[in-house]
Amino acid sequence: MEFEFGDGSKHVLEPGGMARVDAATIRKIRNVSDGDAVYVIAGGKDGYVGRDGRLPEGEERVAGGGPPGAHR
Repeated sequence: MEFEFGDGSKHVLEPGGMARVDAATIRKIRNVSDGDAVYVIAGGKDGYVGRDGRLPEGEERVAGGGPPGAHR
């Protein structure tokens, strides 16, 4: 799985790898392997804050993006 962050840096996680990313960090995630990828999100402090799934200011959703069957 490849993570690309708002500062342009990219990091690849090997199978079984883990990363902790601050909630406010702008990021893109892409599966770069031939197999399935599992992406688990855990939150806690202060619960849901209403910004999940929203694009950063100035960003536009790419046509055709998202998982199969996702609402567009």
